[in-house]
Amino acid sequence: MAALGIKPVFLTDRAENQRAITTHNLHLQGLLQLGEAIVPVGWTPDLNCLFKTSEQKKLVIAGYVIVGNIGDQWSNILGGPEGCRIFKYPNPMYYVA
Repeated sequence: MAALGIKPVFLTDRAENQRAITTHNLHLQGLLQLGEAIVPVGWTPDLNCLFKTSEQKKLVIAGYVIVGNIGDQWSNILGGPEGCRIFKYPNPMYYVA
């Protein structure tokens, strides 16, 4: 991906106490070698959409082009700069209305 000029950003709404295990798992899969992980500080469930929208805007202002936006909830995908393509995958465990 780096040869194509693509740098993945893993934007997660997991709580700060899950940062270490989240980055560890991404590292084990070789994904952090490709990009970076952004985990919120002081996260609360009602800030999920606001956090992701804010971070997406910051990335665009910094010069990133959002090529693909992947999430299991519409609140993960819509509300900010969505990018060129969005991919909504099902989550059989829960749905955020």
